Order: sequence, then structure tokens, then C-alpha cells
Amino acid sequence: GGTTTTTTTVGGPALNDVFVGQGDSRQMSKHQIVYRGEKEYHQGSGLLVSTGTGSTGWFASAGLYLKNNETKDKDASSTSFSKSAPFLKFVVREPLWCSPPQQNNFPKWTSGTIHSQETVRIVSLNDEDGIISCDSIDRIPFPRGSIADISIHPSPLSVVLPIV
Repeated sequence: GGTTTTTTTVGGPALNDVFVGQGDSRQMSKHQIVYRGEKEYHQGSGLLVSTGTGSTGWFASAGLYLKNNETKDKDASSTSFSKSAPFLKFVVREPLWCSPPQQNNFPKWTSGTIHSQETVRIVSLNDEDGIISCDSIDRIPFPRGSIADISIHPSPLSVVLPIV
């Protein structure tokens, strides 16, 4: 038989962040990142993609290790950024550095910036308990072999302010 591919849009636009990882935080998350034409295998505590609105909380603390490490994407950092920024940022939470340490086996993409028209693809290598969570609200199953393409939504969210 042939291979069947099912595409499902889940969660809708995220206001703050999207988490991809294991549902049980005691378990190591395993995934492949496809970013700017490069594929890379990662193990860690999951991957967090943030909007500017979400960048002052979980995202900022999740990537504290980046302050002392080189990153291939010079725009990427774990610091907060403008709520109206026209880009997203991602960080691999607590990446497992390969052992024994060798220069050629350290992940290049522990963080990155996703601009308009760009996508980061995450392929789940987790067991059955892999999940995706938008704004820490949903808990969507993301088992081994599942693919998530994360990009900027074409319509920005609007802020509604009360009339005083």
C-alpha cells in the first residue's frame, strides 16, 4: 500500500507561544528541525516558538543558556522583543549536547528567527506522548512521525483597548 498523509491545522494563531515536546516533562523530547534548508536532530526539553507578546515570560527564561553560547542565527537571542515585531523566535529548551563532545556534533540551530514567508518544520521523533501546545491552553497529540510547520500568520492579531 501507499503512504497516506493527513494535514490538520490545529490551535489557530497563537498569541504568545507554541510548545513542541513531550507531554511528560520528565521525558526527553526528540525531534528533527528543518530550518532554512538545513535538517538537524535535537534532544532536549522541547522547542518553544514565541511571538513578541510571549517573549517576556517562558521564552526569555527558556533560552538563558544562549547568552553564553554562539548561535548560528545572529538575530536570535532569548531576550524579549517588541510585541509588534514582524517575526517569531524559537529556542530549543535545555538541548542535550552530544556525548562525547566533538565540534561537529553540537546543534547549530538551538535558536532562530522566523521571518515572514519562512517556516520552521518540526518532525516528531517522540513516542506516543509528544504534544503541541498553543499558549499553554491546548494539548494536541504530536506522536512520532507527525510534522508541524510553524510560520507567521498572514493576519496580525489586533489589540482592543477600552474607551475611557
